[in-house]
Amino acid sequence: MQNRPEVWNGVQVPYGATVEELAHLVDGPIPARWAAFVALAHTHGEPALAVLRASAESPDPHVRRIAVEAIGIHPEGNRLDAVLCRLLSDAHGTVVRSACEAAAVKRDGCTRFDPSSDRCRGGIDSRRKFALRTLWQESDFDRVFRAFSSDGSTDVRKEAAWTLQSNASPATWRRLFEVWRADSLPRHRGWACDLASAYGDSDVLADLRGLVNDIDGHVRERAAQAVRDLETRGVTEAP
Repeated sequence: MQNRPEVWNGVQVPYGATVEELAHLVDGPIPARWAAFVALAHTHGEPALAVLRASAESPDPHVRRIAVEAIGIHPEGNRLDAVLCRLLSDAHGTVVRSACEAAAVKRDGCTRFDPSSDRCRGGIDSRRKFALRTLWQESDFDRVFRAFSSDGSTDVRKEAAWTLQSNASPATWRRLFEVWRADSLPRHRGWACDLASAYGDSDVLADLRGLVNDIDGHVRERAAQAVRDLETRGVTEAP
């Protein structure tokens, strides 16, 4: 949702309407309904927040999604932190993704709202929490690594891998490197090369030289680049 757009989905955003009029519009037909939510996102005061709060309870996931987007934009949206936390564990993925984005905005712009708190995280099941890459904490690593290693869902394992890759650190890279350097997916072997380039020392050079001969051309290129990066830093294989 853009910052104060004049038109939304081809409809003029009704910024001059009263909250009562906007409440009527959000219960009406689309696309006027969506434009009304944009107006509510920029309308100060408890009455506007009350409409957003009620809309976040809608049985329609599309309404819940745009309601949480509006909460993320609203200058007083931190007053609906409990609503936002609840939508982080919504049954519909599109709602969860929008809630994650709104939570990340509120984390950066609001001191009262802490989306990484145990209260919020406790409401996120193992399949949805991996959308929260922007809310990562180092203490998440073991749980996400277990999901990557053993979850029964291919989608969960894939999202966990991307989350781990996005948040690799000096404290976690080694475990990821050891798993990914021999992974069946070329993408993961390429990530192993990148990790070695960023954090590795002489003890990874032998593995990288093996990956220089990988069956996948992209992996070969990244392994060769990682070797060059380490050599540029003066890293050599132990005698």
